Amino acid sequence: MNTGEKDRSQRGGTDRSQRGDGDRSQRGDGDRSQRGDGDRSQRGDGDRSRQHEALVSRLVADAHPVRRLWPPAVRMAVWMALAAATAGVFAARNHLPTTGTRLSEPLFATQVASLLVAACWCGWLTLCAAVPGREPRTPAVVATILLVGSSILLAFGLAPETLGDPRSFVQTGTMCTGVTLGLGSIPWIAGLVALRRGAPVGPRLAAALAGSAALLTAAAAMRTVCPLGDARWHWLAWHVLPIAAAAVVSAALAHHLIRPQRKFDFEEA
Repeated sequence: MNTGEKDRSQRGGTDRSQRGDGDRSQRGDGDRSQRGDGDRSQRGDGDRSRQHEALVSRLVADAHPVRRLWPPAVRMAVWMALAAATAGVFAARNHLPTTGTRLSEPLFATQVASLLVAACWCGWLTLCAAVPGREPRTPAVVATILLVGSSILLAFGLAPETLGDPRSFVQTGTMCTGVTLGLGSIPWIAGLVALRRGAPVGPRLAAALAGSAALLTAAAAMRTVCPLGDARWHWLAWHVLPIAAAAVVSAALAHHLIRPQRKFDFEEA
């Protein structure tokens, strides 16, 4: 064999050796990579499984038997009876001598009726909100805003009074607001209890509706009782603002008043 053939033979052997080493190295790297991916996948599956088991255990521990809710129509009838009894007894015992004749006046009668209609509508939506799948949709919320807004706008048909002494205005108004809140507290609590027994998906909206329904009922009763009910600024400041305040406070405290939410920490589990 001449020198050229020997060189070619040596080079061929060297190339085959290098290719073999490269193939073995790539296969080794691929095997190690696959084993590493498999190990990580198994660890990830194990972590998810432990988290799932911990979550299920926590849910089972929190579960407790519940009674089936009455239909919304039945609960609405009970709530209306309670609100009407509270407001009716108060109005009957404290009504003004002119209330009977005032009911024949279009503005007075329309204002009282609009407050009652808005209260019933908000009460109905409150009880529906306690049932998942029956929570108020956008059209219902818009209708609520229109109903409540129209009952408030009717106040601008009242004669604007001369405020006079600010201290007297505040003292008289504070008394009226206190009575309104006290009168609305019973249907307010009843609405929150009804929500707490249910499972509202949107607790803030549901609680705001409960507060609005209660204070609208109280405002309707106060309209027949308050001697300054015909004074525009008194009515807006001390009878209408409490309705908005009740809605805001209810919404802000919804998770505590209705269903305290429990945070779950997977790391802790």
